[in-house]
Amino acid sequence: QALGLVGKATAVFSRQDDAPLISAADLLERSKRGEQIYLVDVRTREERQVSMLPGAVSREAFESDILPRLRQQGGAQSLVVPYCTVGFRSGMYCRELLNTYGLAHVRNSEGIIMWTFDGRPLARSSIDDVEAHEVHVYGKAWDCAAEGYTTAYFSDTQGALKFIAELCRTCSKRMSGLGCPTFACC
Repeated sequence: QALGLVGKATAVFSRQDDAPLISAADLLERSKRGEQIYLVDVRTREERQVSMLPGAVSREAFESDILPRLRQQGGAQSLVVPYCTVGFRSGMYCRELLNTYGLAHVRNSEGIIMWTFDGRPLARSSIDDVEAHEVHVYGKAWDCAAEGYTTAYFSDTQGALKFIAELCRTCSKRMSGLGCPTFACC
């Protein structure tokens, strides 16, 4: 069921210029080889407060602390992997990183739900190594984390409002004439 949700959520990101999906297993293998990987959690603050992927940073921290340095260096040696619940919001952010910021090494994660199925631990926060066994799955439709994990989610109304607010935030950032990196709405 979870893999089907990822497939549906990420199908819209199948253009040649979109970032391909990367699995948790591939991420871990690359990390073991010593590759520099930035995991970027694009979920809301409320979702991140429940749990995050170990070593991940929030989108806000990435944009203020890491992205300027990557752009200055050309990002040649670093892999950037945004993630969300099932890959849709992170896919939108991948497009922004590729098209607006010009990063070349970007991959879309299958999401935090698939991470639980790959048997990988979650952390309570980006600065905390304490293992978490709860995952925020955004909405009831995505309530399918692996056995051993409890889930939390927004009500349908809360989730829709948060999604719309994020789209508006993204578009308003691009109103400077660059246009919306996700949709043709600005």
